[in-house]
Amino acid sequence: MLSAQSDSALGLNRVGTPNGAAEHEEIQKRNALRDAKESWRAREDVAVAQKHFVSDEIGVVRVIASEEVARPRSTSGDAAVPGTHEETPSSSQTPTNAIHVKNCKDCRFTLPPSLKTAKLFVENCVNVTLDVNCMVITQHLEIWGSTGCKLVFTKPVATVQVDSCTDCEIILKNGLEDLGAVVHATCGGFLNLVWSDTTGDESSNESSVDLVLSEKKVTPDEAAKQISKSGVHETPQFITRLINNKPLTEHVVRDKDEYPTTHRELLLDREEAAKGGDTHAQTLIKNNVPIELDTSNERAGTYWPFPNPDTFYGP
Repeated sequence: MLSAQSDSALGLNRVGTPNGAAEHEEIQKRNALRDAKESWRAREDVAVAQKHFVSDEIGVVRVIASEEVARPRSTSGDAAVPGTHEETPSSSQTPTNAIHVKNCKDCRFTLPPSLKTAKLFVENCVNVTLDVNCMVITQHLEIWGSTGCKLVFTKPVATVQVDSCTDCEIILKNGLEDLGAVVHATCGGFLNLVWSDTTGDESSNESSVDLVLSEKKVTPDEAAKQISKSGVHETPQFITRLINNKPLTEHVVRDKDEYPTTHRELLLDREEAAKGGDTHAQTLIKNNVPIELDTSNERAGTYWPFPNPDTFYGP
């Protein structure tokens, strides 16, 4: 029903002969959009089918072994059909594309070194600890809608994305060097990044930083705000990375191509462009144009030069 309503609103279910070249072109666009939607739905179906779900478990402490998550392969190389003799695990197994821990409470799951998976998801969990000792091919983990959870890594991780979580911890057993980035938004309570410090005598101490508190320390110029003149209003998103050997939290800014970057990096790019003779960048620096306002107006299609930049970018 909702799909039909969506198609109707987009004009995808109209029938009949086009009235002229303009309508013919419009129908071609609608058909292309319908094909794109079907392709997206198919990809979503495949992605869900290739996930291994650990769902609705309470008070469990266990290892998620390779045999549990590996998908049997048929002799033809395709996924085995459930209920057939080819479903029996064998040496032809391949790892699942992703592991998705969902709706679990008061559990501890361990992913052993023998396991291999593409990606990890944690959704709507409470007081769950996930010990990641295995290879995650993409080095990417997403957690959202969860409370009191701990993600413990003994392997490098490129990106941990944390959305709408409360009182959670990311623990790096081998130190900050194992972290690429934590991307976080709309989190409450605390979001602790904890890492082991190894001293010269090989003893180890733990250090930590609360990323929710770090968000609040971001300067006003970098903080998310509504851009009234271009109509852009976005949910604040932050990124924490190791910069100059220290964890640094910055507000995420999206440039005109929607690429996620930061206030600091855009300012560096602007300064570099101005030094290279870019008059646009020189004008932005001269008028002290805030980075967020600059990129928001570009994304809205209101490009430079403006007749009166002092008025346009005024308070």
